[in-house]
Amino acid sequence: MANSGNPVIARQGWPVIGLLLLLTVMAKMYIGWTPAAILLFFLIVATFIFRDPKRIIPPVPLAIVSPASGEVTAVEPVYDPWMKRQALKCTVRMFLWDVHSLRSPIEGKVMEQWSSRSREPGIRRRYTYWLKTDEGDDVTLSFATGWLGSMLRLTLYCGERIGQGQPCGFLFFAGRIEVYMPETTRLEVKPGYHVDSGTAILGKFVHNTAARLVTA
Repeated sequence: MANSGNPVIARQGWPVIGLLLLLTVMAKMYIGWTPAAILLFFLIVATFIFRDPKRIIPPVPLAIVSPASGEVTAVEPVYDPWMKRQALKCTVRMFLWDVHSLRSPIEGKVMEQWSSRSREPGIRRRYTYWLKTDEGDDVTLSFATGWLGSMLRLTLYCGERIGQGQPCGFLFFAGRIEVYMPETTRLEVKPGYHVDSGTAILGKFVHNTAARLVTA
């Protein structure tokens, strides 16, 4: 399948990298090598942080891809408080060295979104989205942020369609992402797995073909 078409550097990083590049050149021209070398170091760090390698979306029917790069810390049956249903929750923990670009786990439509403060330890705020496929499968995508929650930038909006693996935001530094899937989902990951955004498959929707034919 074709790649997601995202640039090598996330768009959220263009202003930062552009400014640092300009300052580095000006420092070299008007001040000297020492301040230019310091700015060059920060430019390299910023380029690393905002890197966003192209992803090849797996051509797997009914797949739910990871919205973030990081480590799977939990896969468990839970109650989805937003969709009010039993679900399977996969938690992905991002670290400083991971790619921070976020991607949509499925192709479909953004049905609803919620933003609220959280009383969970270490979590300041939650940003949650309800995504629905054309086949009627629901996925809840929840971003749990700490005191750096203001560094989360999302491009998911109610009523809009989004493609599987399509860039949908950027979470600076680190964070935790939770994906609530139907309880019938066939899981493909376990705690301890490292996943890459847009390419790693968290699970696959299971459709009861016979039941659908009878209903039709």
